Amino acid sequence: MKCERKTIRLLVERSTALSLLGVALTWSLLYLSVLGQTPKVDQKARSSQKRVLLLYSQRKDGPYSTAFESVIQQTLNAGTEGRIDYYQEYIDEQRFFDQRYRVALKDFIQRKYEDQRYDLVIAIGGASVSFAVDYGTELFPETPVVFYGGQGRARPNFTGVVRWRDLRSTIDIALKLQPNTKNVLVISWSSERDQEIQSIAREELGPLEDRVAFTYLNGLPMDELLQKVANLPPESIIYFLTVTRDSKGAQYSFPDVMSKVCAAANSPVYGPTDWHLDSGALGGSVLDTEGLAKETAGIALRVLRGEKAEDIPVAEPPPNINLFDWRQLRRFHISEASLPPGSIVRFKELTIWEQYKGRIIAVLAILILQTLLLAGLLFERARKRRATRGLAESEERFAKAFKANAQPISVTTLGEGT
Repeated sequence: MKCERKTIRLLVERSTALSLLGVALTWSLLYLSVLGQTPKVDQKARSSQKRVLLLYSQRKDGPYSTAFESVIQQTLNAGTEGRIDYYQEYIDEQRFFDQRYRVALKDFIQRKYEDQRYDLVIAIGGASVSFAVDYGTELFPETPVVFYGGQGRARPNFTGVVRWRDLRSTIDIALKLQPNTKNVLVISWSSERDQEIQSIAREELGPLEDRVAFTYLNGLPMDELLQKVANLPPESIIYFLTVTRDSKGAQYSFPDVMSKVCAAANSPVYGPTDWHLDSGALGGSVLDTEGLAKETAGIALRVLRGEKAEDIPVAEPPPNINLFDWRQLRRFHISEASLPPGSIVRFKELTIWEQYKGRIIAVLAILILQTLLLAGLLFERARKRRATRGLAESEERFAKAFKANAQPISVTTLGEGT
């Protein structure tokens, strides 16, 4: 009996141990399968995310930087299914233009993003394009680059929109609006970028020198510049190109200088880009920054969707738009009717009629309707009064006639007859 009990106990213990071992093996296999699936899930999540590096020539608050960043992110976010992780770097060429700085910036970006791989690089402006050309093979060797501001396709994996250059059309329009113009003061300053733009302007405006006299300013200090623009001779206009550094090496913010010049000038100030208007320029045939950003963003979207950069033709920039500041038109007595057909007028202060035309018409219509109804009621009341008065007069005449023709009846006569 004892042997049987011992045998049974051993069998039970072995069975229990085997059961526990089976449970442990089952949980181990399940755990390993979960661990084996987790990297796949993470990998799928990573594969659905795109990484985009944006290089800007200007500083973060520059007009190109703000306009392009907004349009590019809206376009790419709306046109792709996965989430996009954006990285931005600002070269700030207007304040930092030394070659040593570019090398240092390259080293900084390389160290900062040494573990990152990009799906796309977008370079905005000439300085960022040249930076991508010079250091792209080292920083992002296999990543396609979409640019705005280059001269053309620098490498097989580059595509985008070539640099915009149209500085003459604004002066052509200015001379049509002010045909008596004799003098054009062209403002640009002393930095390499300032001088580059002035060189382009001299080339494009050269054919007009037999018609008007051009004076090019090169880096006047601020107080001298403001005094100059405030005392121009009659029949003058100002063409404001760009300012970053004066002849003494002082750095300036473009919007600040532009707004001060426009406020002090005794003549209209024209500019070649639409963001000149934000600081007080009258306008002209200007660069359409938003259109340019949309053109660049559209090409970037095609690359993110899988097209090869080398298969996408390099595009020309969109045409200029005729854009004007209504306040400056009024200030210098330029008729809105003299603007080219299709011109866009910003900052227009609408009259009360222009602002509330629909409401005014509706109120006038209600007043007219109420007046007509009131007139109808008054006319009806007058008609009823005339009718009532006529009826009363008729009754009175009838009563008088009845009394005049009535015969009195004698009681005595009636008695005798009976």
